[in-house]
Amino acid sequence: MSGAIERAATAVAKRKATIAARPHGPTPEDWIEVLENPTTGPVVAGRFYGLGRNASYNSCESGDLPQAFRAGGQWRVPTEPLLQKVGLIGLEAREAALRRAREAIAARAAQRCDTRHAGSSEPIAA
Repeated sequence: MSGAIERAATAVAKRKATIAARPHGPTPEDWIEVLENPTTGPVVAGRFYGLGRNASYNSCESGDLPQAFRAGGQWRVPTEPLLQKVGLIGLEAREAALRRAREAIAARAAQRCDTRHAGSSEPIAA
C-alpha cells in the first residue's frame, strides 16, 4: 500500500513542478502574435489577463473577454484592446515591444544551442 501512496505523491509533485514551470503571462511569441495581427486566439489573449486555457474560452462564451467573437467556428479576440490594456498606445512603443520580443526569442534560442553543445569538444558550426 505504501508503494501506491509514494507513486501518488510523486505524481502530485511532478504535476506541481509542471504547473510552476508554465509561464503565467504572455510569452515573447504571444507578444509577437498580438503586435503583428489584428486578432488572436482566446488562449493568447487570456494570458494577457492571467487566464489559463479553459478560463479563456469560458470568458469568451460569457462575454468577459473584450470584444471576443466567433469566426468560422473559432473564437477570435481583437488585439487592440490587449495592447491598450498593457499601455502600448503609440507606434514607437509597439515597435519597441516587438523588437524586445524578437530579441528574447533569439536569446532563448542561442541559450538552447549553447546548452546543447556544452561539454562537446566539437566546434559549433556557424
